Amino acid sequence: MDFIKVNEQIESGNLDLSVADLALAHLAIVSVQKVLPLWEKEWVRIHKEDPETTNVTIILLEATKALLTRTMNPKEASILLSNSHATVGSLEWDFSYNAYCVSVSSEETLAMALIGLWRINSQIQSKKFININDDETNTSFDFAAWSAKAWSAIDENAPGGWAVLVGYKGLVNVRFDAQKRLEFWEWWLTEAIPQAWDLAQHTN
Repeated sequence: MDFIKVNEQIESGNLDLSVADLALAHLAIVSVQKVLPLWEKEWVRIHKEDPETTNVTIILLEATKALLTRTMNPKEASILLSNSHATVGSLEWDFSYNAYCVSVSSEETLAMALIGLWRINSQIQSKKFININDDETNTSFDFAAWSAKAWSAIDENAPGGWAVLVGYKGLVNVRFDAQKRLEFWEWWLTEAIPQAWDLAQHTN
C-alpha cells in the first residue's frame, strides 16, 4: 500500500489494517507499556505542580488502543498525532531523559498504528535506514528503540537537565546500562513479539 492510499483511508475514516499491521501496532503498545511506569512516576510530580498539564503520553497511547478497536476515527487520531508533536517535544525541559523517551515512544506508537508498515516499506524500498544513536533526540518511526533507551538510560541530571546540554552542544548527557539494554531486547524478542502476535489474532 502506498502513502496516497493510506492517506485516503485516514481521510475516509476507514483504516484497513492487515494482521501484520495489527501485530506491529500491538507490539508498539506492549513496548510502551513496558516502560510506562518510568513516565508515570514523574508524571505524579508534574501533575502536582501543574494540574492543568496534559498527560500527552497516556492520551497518545489510549488513542492507539482506540484506533485498533475502532472506537476512534483514523482522521481524529491523525489530527491528534499532528497536534501532539510540539507538546511531546517540549517535555524534555521538565522530565528525565527516560521519561522523555517513553513519551516519544508513545507518539511513535500512534504513528505506527496509522501508517507504520507503509513507512517501513518505503524506507526499505528506497534503501534508507534510520539508526537511532544514543545521543539522538529527533523522532523516528522506531518505537522499540525509544523504549529500549527509556529502559536503559541512566540520567543523573536534574529533571530536564539533559536537554540543556542538547540545546548548547547537541549532546545527551546520560549514560546507558548495557545489561538493562540487553534485558529489554531479550524481553522484546521472547515475550513482547509473541504477545503482540496473539493480540493481533484477536483484534477485529
